[in-house]
Amino acid sequence: CIICFEEFVITDVIVWSENPKCSHVYHKECMVNYLASNAQRKINSTLDVNDNPCPACRQNY
Repeated sequence: CIICFEEFVITDVIVWSENPKCSHVYHKECMVNYLASNAQRKINSTLDVNDNPCPACRQNY
């Protein structure tokens, strides 16, 4: 997982984007925390609230 830098193991819950341009996978907990942090930054700025870029390729997640 590029967010936490831990390897995936068989019992991990992973998530991926519906966007076919993004093939990255993450631990579910890591992505939930990333998106929550991203949402908090948007509240405090002028960033587009619908923009959720992949942490690796910046495609919309």
